[in-house]
Amino acid sequence: MMHYLNSETSQDPHILVLGDKDNSSQVLTIFNREAVEKETLLQAVDVCFKMFYIYDINYPKPSAPIWEFLQHTVYNIPGRVPSIHCHHPKSLVFNQCY
Repeated sequence: MMHYLNSETSQDPHILVLGDKDNSSQVLTIFNREAVEKETLLQAVDVCFKMFYIYDINYPKPSAPIWEFLQHTVYNIPGRVPSIHCHHPKSLVFNQCY
């Protein structure tokens, strides 16, 4: 873990799940080379989103639609122009956006 944190170059908050594809042994939110362990993936996503919001960090382009969906639909926070336009949240999952 320390090697990962010391070599980490991303400045954005992100989630790290350790373990295999069937069982996670640890779920962490990483920000500024510090790790916060959470009990569930949902808690890690919650903390990660709040880091973006509190520190007013732009969402990374590859994951911006997901964070924007959470911002508007789950957290009911207005603002930030969506990077893509979807007619229905399900279309985000199935890539039916324009």
